Amino acid sequence: MQRGLSTHSIAAYSVSARGFIAAMHLPEQAPQVDALAIRHYVLDVSQHHAVATVKLCAAGLRSLLRFCLLQGVIAVDLAIAVPPVGHWQCKPMPALLTDEAVEHVLAVAADRPSKRGCRDFAILQLLARLGLRASEVLALRLEDIDWNNGEILVHGKGDQLDRLPLLQEVGASIAQYLCRARRTSDSRSLFLSHRAPRTGLQDPSTVSAIARCALQRAGLLPRGRVGAHIFRYSLATRMLRHGASLTEIAQVLRHRSIDTTQGYAKGDIEGLRSIAHAWPGMEREQ
Repeated sequence: MQRGLSTHSIAAYSVSARGFIAAMHLPEQAPQVDALAIRHYVLDVSQHHAVATVKLCAAGLRSLLRFCLLQGVIAVDLAIAVPPVGHWQCKPMPALLTDEAVEHVLAVAADRPSKRGCRDFAILQLLARLGLRASEVLALRLEDIDWNNGEILVHGKGDQLDRLPLLQEVGASIAQYLCRARRTSDSRSLFLSHRAPRTGLQDPSTVSAIARCALQRAGLLPRGRVGAHIFRYSLATRMLRHGASLTEIAQVLRHRSIDTTQGYAKGDIEGLRSIAHAWPGMEREQ
């Protein structure tokens, strides 16, 4: 909680923390834990789990060791002893949606007359127009919508708070949901579950499922693993193609580092082709 981690990150880190505590017999044998023991532990985990799991384990272990140092359980910072987990591969191009595809999804993907469809359409608007993450959609509360000033308060990663303009079509879809489809509830969450009890949506996978169903209904569901992030990635790529700078895209997507935004540039194939150098010898062959 001191590092501003989300509840989902805390739950994931807790799994790796419990495994390390059990393996090292902490806190009884804390004096015997050193850099070598930590490296052996991570190596052992890597023999039995996928790379993504090992990466998550290493991140949780570093967090645990920093906490132990602050609490005086260990005397030196052993977090730096956790080795980096390498995984070098050529990542496939992400699935992207054109401007026309996004409009088609929003036009046909949700059964808007129904209460559930009205809610899902408002969620899709937030994903497609503002590029919100699934977790950010879940975190929205009723008081985060500033109708007077036309703004929406977004709860980002690491307790980061950002105010974004409430675009007209986004505000209209949210207002329609609040007036027609949001059931009576004590919850202050903006989006509630369709079935009783009427509590706020809890799992980001729910938002991703809404996105997948919308794409499937529009006949635009790509192959492979697709979730809510396809709209965020597509928004960044469309902005880049329309002349926006990486700095401007970073501001819209609320990236803390421009390095994160640079990863979105690979989706603009035409832009990359214009700056790519010819392969050595290709000009002579032609």
